[in-house]
Amino acid sequence: MKTPLTIIVPTYNVARFLKQCLTAIQKQTFLNFECLIVDDGSTDKSIMISEQFCQQDNRFQLIKCEHHSLAHVQNVGLQHAHGEYVTFCDGDDFVGNNGYSKVMQIAQEQHPDLIVSNFCRYYNDAKHARTNMMVPTVMKGNDLIQAFPKLYQQNFMFYDWNKIYRYELIKEMRFRDLTVGLDTIFNYELFAKKPTVIFNDEQYYFYRQRLGSLVNHYDPHRLSIRKQETNALATLLQGWQAEYQDKLLTYDWFATLSLCIKNLYLPDSPLVAAQRLQTIKHLLAECLPHINNAYLTNDELHDINLWQNLNDDQVLIKKWQKINAKYFTPTSDKND
Repeated sequence: MKTPLTIIVPTYNVARFLKQCLTAIQKQTFLNFECLIVDDGSTDKSIMISEQFCQQDNRFQLIKCEHHSLAHVQNVGLQHAHGEYVTFCDGDDFVGNNGYSKVMQIAQEQHPDLIVSNFCRYYNDAKHARTNMMVPTVMKGNDLIQAFPKLYQQNFMFYDWNKIYRYELIKEMRFRDLTVGLDTIFNYELFAKKPTVIFNDEQYYFYRQRLGSLVNHYDPHRLSIRKQETNALATLLQGWQAEYQDKLLTYDWFATLSLCIKNLYLPDSPLVAAQRLQTIKHLLAECLPHINNAYLTNDELHDINLWQNLNDDQVLIKKWQKINAKYFTPTSDKND
């Protein structure tokens, strides 16, 4: 008999947070699960902490990998999963005590292909709840296609940890070997199958925002990765023949431009001012031809005008310093 739920926990040097993560899973009121901790060659105490949980609780299993990538360990987790449904929990995040109870009740009563749930961002130990989902509860086929722009704009598409996947639907799928964006592309490819989706407004997952995470590291390949995400979105929308594809792709190209500029100002960026300004010019040349200004807000148009007329980037430095100081947990990837 299949296990109802497999929880895949990818880990890499997250010892500082891992005990909280695994304890929260262990204390779930939904008891019938397996937890696969897939370690990507950690050099801190992550493996030791994981082994302690495996010794205490036979629902936990540790799979050790040589250091490769997040995509690799997530794919290894999928290969070892025995659950009827599969979800993910990053080793530096955590779930509420009753988190999986409601979604698994939904899964076992209604048998959807996918459950998408609300979530909380977690900055400096403060919870920032998301707004209510502005979509119907159950969707499939054309209803799902019509509601997709709201899912996109509310950022519910871009993660795997706020979703419960029916394993039969994803067992042949694999995450692309990217530093970021792999969840997004995976979900776009899944939505191309037109799954039956149930939306759960309950916020049970706590997504920790910290400067030491992959998404908040400087990446010289960020534009290339974002292009892959946008191409995957374009493939999905073209397959659906969605009437809104031009508008949504404009949003995505603007997001690419904005995120790639932000990337230049992350604390570990090695670039000096002249290099940043030159890169911004390159980003504008790459992205603006794909952006229809008619779909942008006044604030977005203001940002583009600012980027086009930069003589120095002190205004951007101050902007990102202020954001980092306000929100992000001041941690690094030092071994614990």
